[in-house]
Amino acid sequence: MTSIRIGCAQVSPKVGDLEGNRRLAKTAVRNLAVGFESRIVVLPELMSSGYVFDSMEEARSCGEPTDGPTISRWAEDAADYGSVIVGGFAELGEHGALYNSAAVLGPDGLLAVYRKAHLWDREKLWFMPGNLGFPVFETPIGRIGLLICWDIWLPDVPRLMAHVRLDPAPPLTPAPILDAAARVVGATAVPFNTVGLNLYRDGRDSVAPHHDHLNEIRQGFPIALVSLGATRRMIIRASSHPRSVINVDLEAGSLLLMDYATQLHYTHGVPKTTEPVGERISLAFRVKPTRAPSEDSAGGVYR
Repeated sequence: MTSIRIGCAQVSPKVGDLEGNRRLAKTAVRNLAVGFESRIVVLPELMSSGYVFDSMEEARSCGEPTDGPTISRWAEDAADYGSVIVGGFAELGEHGALYNSAAVLGPDGLLAVYRKAHLWDREKLWFMPGNLGFPVFETPIGRIGLLICWDIWLPDVPRLMAHVRLDPAPPLTPAPILDAAARVVGATAVPFNTVGLNLYRDGRDSVAPHHDHLNEIRQGFPIALVSLGATRRMIIRASSHPRSVINVDLEAGSLLLMDYATQLHYTHGVPKTTEPVGERISLAFRVKPTRAPSEDSAGGVYR
């Protein structure tokens, strides 16, 4: 496995000092890319403008387009140091809308932009919620998914980003995932076209009781769950009286199939446990609706 050093800049940009913040970012990038040989350099949220604002007027005065001076400067730094730079900026978008965004830049320039979807507290007074979905970007270092601050507190968001479409799979999809998909399809004769990965580090990691959104899975096809690592218990509970419960211990190498109808009448989840337990990875295979042609070139956005 290849290790990649990621440098996170702990700096304090000043609100409204755009040029000073660019100099501060350049120093941070140089220190991390050269001094610590970081292949990926992460700058703070709203590095370009500072945080927080006192008024909408102040926020708008800090807004910049994606071809503005801050992104151009970061692109130069990425080229100079051969690193991937991720940095937050106040993006002046289409029709004058302002977004709390992050840019990904590589040695060849701007690779992608993500707009924060879940705004925190007074951010709603200045920014529009992100409208670009939750994309995963291809970079010279590897595949990167971006979230900003409060986004990470919504567990379904990183879970969405951990899904991989298999129709076809992206070029850099790890071989073990492709091998697992082939084995599951071969064993079940079900044309699964997505796989989602969950890592349980210990007994404190869990999945709350839930059922799949029916508009996101194809009727008539099951969900398959492959478990690797430590055994964890899944609780399957009926949604209506008498709410009967089925306990399933998911052992390493096990394959659990849940019929489409179970998502209508049951919830499933993996609760926390105080018992000592090791790491576990689950691979959840689903048959999702066929993507529209316009989605095939979505640049890694999971749908």
